[in-house]
Amino acid sequence: MKKYLIHGGIGFVLSVLLACLRFSGWEPGAQSALRAASDGFTIVGFLYLATAALGKISSTGFFDIFSYGLREGVRFLIPGIKKIPPAFYDYRAEREEKRRQRDEGEGAGKRAALLTGLVLFVLGVLFTLLFYAVS
Repeated sequence: MKKYLIHGGIGFVLSVLLACLRFSGWEPGAQSALRAASDGFTIVGFLYLATAALGKISSTGFFDIFSYGLREGVRFLIPGIKKIPPAFYDYRAEREEKRRQRDEGEGAGKRAALLTGLVLFVLGVLFTLLFYAVS
């Protein structure tokens, strides 16, 4: 519950801050305020959703080949490195074991980021619908 409150609080503060920066204040009426709120909540919600999706994808080992290739490329380009990395299969098995140990208790944090992103994005869509209703 604590992670949900932290994610929700940070997301809400960022959304309001972005909406305040977007709101010029010189334009009277509700249209400008609704447009600013729509932008703030939609952008922050989308960023939360994208971050949660990237975290979920990276926990599956999808990016292991890129990190292994980068390691091999650096080892190939810099002549002073003598350490020979294991084969990709061994590297991936080693990373999987580290990932399993690291991700044992982090499921709630990823769900909190996903839920926060969904709520903020839905609020952004609602503000957008209100903006078009007032227009």
